[in-house]
Amino acid sequence: MARQPGEIVSDLERRVGNTIAYGRIEAVDYAKARARVRTGENVTAWIPWGTARAGGDRTWHPPEIGEQVLVASPCGDLSQGCIVTTVNQSAHPAPGDKATVSRVVYQDGAVVEYDRDGHTHAMRLPASGTATVEVGAATIVTTQDGITLTCGGSSLRVTPAGVFLSGPTVGMTADAGNGSATLSGHFKMVGQLAVTGDVSATGDMLNAGQNSNHHSH
Repeated sequence: MARQPGEIVSDLERRVGNTIAYGRIEAVDYAKARARVRTGENVTAWIPWGTARAGGDRTWHPPEIGEQVLVASPCGDLSQGCIVTTVNQSAHPAPGDKATVSRVVYQDGAVVEYDRDGHTHAMRLPASGTATVEVGAATIVTTQDGITLTCGGSSLRVTPAGVFLSGPTVGMTADAGNGSATLSGHFKMVGQLAVTGDVSATGDMLNAGQNSNHHSH
């Protein structure tokens, strides 16, 4: 049975209205990267969401239930739609107000941002957070308790209690061997000491608690 002109017009109006529509995330299937969106009285089928990159480079930052989004539907068919972007709302306002700042604010309080005017890249994590950078066998791990750098059998750990350096070989060179290095504090050495060059001391040289300068020939 042929549709009446009124029905055709109504269907066209519905399709045009659904071509681009605002809505809110109703449900999310993270395993399949699909979501359902409520727009007005309608709820879409499981449709994909847009992402920054989806080729050789890929990104993952999925939407959440209640997030406001914009849905584009070819021919106004919501079952063929795609979530093209998310849109700020009063409950979740924009996290910045400068054209030169790129910023991501996470729900737990973490912030990652770059300010091209100040040429500054900042990452701030909650006190319980951990930041890790891995390049092959080299790793940098930062927590509130310290910073640890490891590479094979070598490590450097910086903590409130001190700085701890370990490795098969530990070298320190100032200005390619032509500079000077100063160590201040009280030091204890376990093992042998070999010196190439003179040794100068303003205090006593002790051997087993005795002054080694007081000896006879």
